[in-house]
Amino acid sequence: MNQKEIIRLYKPESPAGDSICPFLKMRGDKTIRYGFPHPKNFCYKVKKAQPVRIQYQKKCCLDIKYLKCDVFKQDEISKLPNEILGKLPSRNIIQSIKPIHIAIFSIILIILIFLWSLNILQPAINESFLYLQNQISTAEVWLGESVPGLKPK
Repeated sequence: MNQKEIIRLYKPESPAGDSICPFLKMRGDKTIRYGFPHPKNFCYKVKKAQPVRIQYQKKCCLDIKYLKCDVFKQDEISKLPNEILGKLPSRNIIQSIKPIHIAIFSIILIILIFLWSLNILQPAINESFLYLQNQISTAEVWLGESVPGLKPK
């Protein structure tokens, strides 16, 4: 099944859309909706679109049962009830960082600082700088000019 088969455009005049709630659409794009339960299926019946629980999508939104949905039947609604409201899909990596990640990063950083203070890392880093300086010199020979901003101090 390709992506075009999975995602279908909703058009109010389309009879194929009658078995799925017309207010269930993709987050950020009211013209697209997934024809299966998906975290990016949002309810646009409320004033500001909100995510719908996967289980509720299966049970109601993606079936003709949406006609019995309390949200669908109301004229105006400001927010989804808690039993329908889903979780917002995470958009950036910062939200997915957990305390264990911070702890591991901190431990690694402390170990590196300790090794640096014992002069264990310094020779390896100095060797890396010499290698980099050699590569810059090679690039300058190839280009026939100096490479601005790449000379180590």
